[in-house]
Amino acid sequence: FVWKAIAAARAPRDFRQDGLYHSLRLHQGHSPSVLAQIEKDVPRTMTGHIFFRADNARGQEALRQILRAYAAFNPELGYTQGMSSYAAVLLLYMSEEDAFWVFATAM
Repeated sequence: FVWKAIAAARAPRDFRQDGLYHSLRLHQGHSPSVLAQIEKDVPRTMTGHIFFRADNARGQEALRQILRAYAAFNPELGYTQGMSSYAAVLLLYMSEEDAFWVFATAM
């Protein structure tokens, strides 16, 4: 995909590290305010698309994981409202882990 190629060209060398996304998904040290904002935004993101439509749909769970992982990856920025829309679009075109790395590169 073109987005993955562009992100890979833009990213610093060794930016994508094997196993890091999986570790970030398991991270438990998020602030309650970050988790609360993610939980508010995920069900409101792309509600008209079948991948995200139902509560706890596969798309919602993948989106939640990406946003939590990114908040752990970049704790200085954490999560801000609106990030979910960008990550959701990426999830429509690539795997969860690829979407995370493209998202992290873009941010």
